[in-house]
Amino acid sequence: MMSTKLSKALPQLGSGSFIHSPDEPDAAVSRIAHDFKNILTSIQLNVFLARAHANQEEDISRILTQIEKAALRGRDVVQQFLIVSSQGALKKAEKEIVSLSKLLKDTRESTLNGLNSKCECAIQDDLWLVSINETEICAVIRNLITNAAEAMDASGTIKVGAENVIVERSDIFPMKRGKYVKISVQDRGMGIMKENLRKIFDPYFTTKKQGNGLGLAISHAIIKDHDGYIDVESEVGLGTTFHIYLPALLEERGVPL
Repeated sequence: MMSTKLSKALPQLGSGSFIHSPDEPDAAVSRIAHDFKNILTSIQLNVFLARAHANQEEDISRILTQIEKAALRGRDVVQQFLIVSSQGALKKAEKEIVSLSKLLKDTRESTLNGLNSKCECAIQDDLWLVSINETEICAVIRNLITNAAEAMDASGTIKVGAENVIVERSDIFPMKRGKYVKISVQDRGMGIMKENLRKIFDPYFTTKKQGNGLGLAISHAIIKDHDGYIDVESEVGLGTTFHIYLPALLEERGVPL
């Protein structure tokens, strides 16, 4: 198997630690949120059926696409709400051993549906296996791809990559030494100002006119829960790249490499 050895330092970021709420979960609020999520799923399903019977009429299909995008966005917001309200942080989620290749391709296609952005994938053929909660990791990838598309005004080309890497210096990288699968999501947008990079994973921090500042904070918490690491590099005027490191597993035994 091919891999990349990492020996240079990454930019050091702020802790991006998630805010923990001391209050107990509100069961009623959680039930309402779950009901709302089910409604959005129903809307999405019915839009799919309506489009299938729209006889390819351009106007109808365009309107239905906008409805579907709104429903998908609503679903993501509800997912964020459920994570935050459950106990102010992430619960330990059930994980399973998977290959990231298909997950990345499927998530890319579903996220970019209805957008003008294009996406180029460079995924290593023999990616090591990982133990993840697919729903959570899909949410992270979807959030990063959506952010990349928005950074380029829903146009341009997003690059998604995945490769095997070896971390050899635990004193340089904020991770244990070992083998990881590295996922990268790159855009060619306006980039992030240096003073904002250290706050990028802080809860409620956002530079968007419409945004709650929870997407990247939750993504950071999810990756941390997977014993991984997420970082960002950006240059104003050139674009931004997010990197995710997930611990690789031995294929034969399903234990960390």
